[in-house]
Amino acid sequence: MVSPLVSVPPAVHAEVVVEAVYEGDLDAIHCEKPMDLTWGGARRMAEAAWRQDVQLTFNHQRRFKPSWVAARERVAGAVSPA
Repeated sequence: MVSPLVSVPPAVHAEVVVEAVYEGDLDAIHCEKPMDLTWGGARRMAEAAWRQDVQLTFNHQRRFKPSWVAARERVAGAVSPA
């Protein structure tokens, strides 16, 4: 099974995810945030994934954003890793 990462402009998230759900033999699809630009698009994605028993997950990495880098540097050494 394949678990693709959808990293395209948000305006086409729903189109790409729904097509992948119905065309592929997938366990899961991971998509960048935002889910979609509209409620209807987001709902189409969720319903398609549910109908085909495909796990649909979302994430957004900010580790290189200047404010996050500054925060990480500020607490470095003050917080121990788990």
